[in-house]
Amino acid sequence: MERHPEFQIRNEKVTQIMTVTGFPRKVNLGWLVPLTIADVDLRLSFHITPRNPAKTRQQLQRRYTQTTTSLALKSRKGRTDTHQDELEREDLLRILQDVVRGTTKVYDIAIYMELIADSHEELDEMRERVDTILAEQDVETTVLRHQQIEGNGTIVPLATDTIKNVHPIQLEALATLFNLVEPPIYDADGIMMGFDDTSRPVIIDRYAHSGYGMVISGKTGSGKSYARKLEIYRRLLADPTVQCVLFDPAGDDYPFFAEKLRGKSFASAAHRR
Repeated sequence: MERHPEFQIRNEKVTQIMTVTGFPRKVNLGWLVPLTIADVDLRLSFHITPRNPAKTRQQLQRRYTQTTTSLALKSRKGRTDTHQDELEREDLLRILQDVVRGTTKVYDIAIYMELIADSHEELDEMRERVDTILAEQDVETTVLRHQQIEGNGTIVPLATDTIKNVHPIQLEALATLFNLVEPPIYDADGIMMGFDDTSRPVIIDRYAHSGYGMVISGKTGSGKSYARKLEIYRRLLADPTVQCVLFDPAGDDYPFFAEKLRGKSFASAAHRR
């Protein structure tokens, strides 16, 4: 292992450990989904510790009093740069009231990420990609400078936070971190079948799997025939040598479709073609 200020070389791989230093004021469900499905070799580690409720109330009350006093002093001096302080006071009051009522809990959280690349150039590209994704969520990160080796303890699955860069977080916000996203469905020779619940494209080659049967059901006019035709069209675009045999009991839809694809249609009765 080679140790450097902002990266380390381990098993011929260039790695870099980062930590989250700033969280957004508000988060939505699955706000880390773009990071977990990004095309980067990334290890994501959460360290979560519950706070003592009594101490939490005292700390929130103290912080709320300090913010209120700061706002009063600025107002007395005629200063107008109070927007950030007002937002902080509103958040502190809301959280304090919820903690007193017992409707929420506060935790300490530390988030660490390890990027793994084959070269320094690839590592820089990964870092830029991750920074872009997190910047869209108003998340701030920094590299563990001169702490890369120590940072390994935050990544390994031993529940050890050797850096302890913790931040307070509410239970409701904490729940949004656990998006439980599965890997995307993708076959190299597949065709696009649609989108999953997280709006990721499902690209699959049904006939490369043992259970390739498919049933399309729905009410009249819901697009069943359209979905079937679209799959055939996309498969022919991917491989023009594919041969498709369709059975149309009504005989009033697929013959026209076959003609447009330069195919042939045959009727089961002798007097029809």
